Amino acid sequence: MDLGIRATVSISRFDFYGELGLAFALLSERALDLAKARSPVGMELGGRVGLGARLARWVQFAPFLSLQADFFPDPPSVSSLPEGAAGRTPMFGLALRGASWGI
Repeated sequence: MDLGIRATVSISRFDFYGELGLAFALLSERALDLAKARSPVGMELGGRVGLGARLARWVQFAPFLSLQADFFPDPPSVSSLPEGAAGRTPMFGLALRGASWGI
């Protein structure tokens, strides 16, 4: 889940935009091959930045290109019993997205 603000500039047939926001995620991992399987839940809180462009004149089908980057300064640790800590989830995440369809 994320909450953010967007600034848009329209040039010709395209809308270019930039976004800043907060990102929140609940994570659950489960190791099935261990002697004791459990599903702890972790929480991530961080920031998000995004850049994108879309065709401005289409209403129903809106192709767009968006690059999103998430940063989590204190990612939760991943552990399993009886082994213990296995590491942490990534601090950075990148996503490239493509199209939306209006109803």
